[in-house]
Amino acid sequence: MSNKNKVPIDAYSADEFKSNLGSLTESGVEYVPPSVEREKDEDWQVVNGAFTEEERNMVRRLDQLYVNARREAFAEDEKRTLGELIPPVLKAIHAMEEDARGTVERIGSDAGRVASVAKDFLREAKDARERLQGRAGIKSGAVGELYVGLREAHGALKRLASAFVMPDRFGNNKQEPLHGRAA
Repeated sequence: MSNKNKVPIDAYSADEFKSNLGSLTESGVEYVPPSVEREKDEDWQVVNGAFTEEERNMVRRLDQLYVNARREAFAEDEKRTLGELIPPVLKAIHAMEEDARGTVERIGSDAGRVASVAKDFLREAKDARERLQGRAGIKSGAVGELYVGLREAHGALKRLASAFVMPDRFGNNKQEPLHGRAA
């Protein structure tokens, strides 16, 4: 549909929908919203074939109004869902960032690999936080994907950090030697 044929979503559109629906009903036609099932329905095809040009135009216009109203309703629902979903995710991201910083502080500078993984995690968390706060082009499914990805990265960081501080069964450090010496 070209931009000049795009139907606006407003009170006028709702009134126009009701008016066209009433006119169509008065002429004995029951309007069925657009769907794959409607287009495959043989009864609808027969009825559609018997429409006058005016009735066809009314059905086309009703279809446009219906589709645009559905699109608008979906956008509003998505916006509401994001409003409910983002704050707890941002809070969880903040907690994971604080935990990652605390982990690096506890382990110290000897844990180069842990510090590197923590730095990568903190960068990912910052990017995710900024993306969520901006909400630019983000869908509710992407919020879940971001959160799950960060949780996995945080879990990997925690496992690496615990492996660094916990010696193996022979008492050796499992991750990396301290101060460049072989363990």
